Amino acid sequence: MTRFQSYLSSWVRHSHRSVAVYFRAALIGTLTGTLISSPILVFRGWAQSSTVTPAPIQSQQDRVLGVVQSEDNADQWQGIIDRLEAGDISYQVIEWQQVQRETEFRHITVLLLPNVETITSDQFLALQDWVNRGGRLIVTGQIGNHSSAGVQRALRSLVGAYWVDALPEPATLDPMILNSHRWLREGDASEQIVGGVLVPNGLSSQSVATWDHSDTDDATRADRVAIVLTQQAIYLGWNWGSSDSGSIEFDSSWLSAALTRFQNSPSISPPDSPVATSPPLTPLPPPSREGDEKAVTPPPAAAALPSPPTAPSRRSGDRLA
Repeated sequence: MTRFQSYLSSWVRHSHRSVAVYFRAALIGTLTGTLISSPILVFRGWAQSSTVTPAPIQSQQDRVLGVVQSEDNADQWQGIIDRLEAGDISYQVIEWQQVQRETEFRHITVLLLPNVETITSDQFLALQDWVNRGGRLIVTGQIGNHSSAGVQRALRSLVGAYWVDALPEPATLDPMILNSHRWLREGDASEQIVGGVLVPNGLSSQSVATWDHSDTDDATRADRVAIVLTQQAIYLGWNWGSSDSGSIEFDSSWLSAALTRFQNSPSISPPDSPVATSPPLTPLPPPSREGDEKAVTPPPAAAALPSPPTAPSRRSGDRLA
């Protein structure tokens, strides 16, 4: 063997030994690092799994309540304010006379119409447009009772019911006890008040409370509906805010209950967001005679219902829609 071959053979053996030593050191280092870091990783994973992240809850600050002030509830307005303040409810006043067809009710998520009996066709269309974009309604008393016949028919479809008659005597509320309507438990059901009988109108209308009286049998009680619920509206069958109807505590409890229902409803969308399932607005046909108010054509009703009582005549100079 020459000197060169001897040198080459020695270099190859040395290289193999160096590579083996290198990989052995790398393997030992990897195993050592894994053993050291494993307790840290286990502890970190346990700490992360032990930390409970609360689910986001929609706060009351996200809800903006608009309260309609009109000529119809002017005499009751101080009582309405007293009830809002007693319930510690933040709100914005909506001047009803300023509502026109183009009104969008920006930033309002729930609108309270307390005993608003006069609604023009333009005001109704603005209201319907806002509801179709996700707004929610709380109406009380004889809503739209002094409006045109076309507006009254359209309101039945929008709020899901109409006022048919006043109670002959004071009565207490008898709300349904269902897990799906736990918000009803927040309302006061012990006080006797003067209210009216509602007629549900539409497939989605639900009777969730009736009027109870000691002399009323079960059959009669079922026909004396006090509160009607739809996905987009709650109809309270009494003059909310009037001292002649219920007390401040009674009215405040039921407004808070209604707001809780809308607060916890998963189907509510912000009013500025379009709702894909909402029907398009119905165009207004031209008036039949000069001077007549344009009629509003409501969506077709599910079944024929008795007509509401004829609105009382008003004095000359009173505002009619």
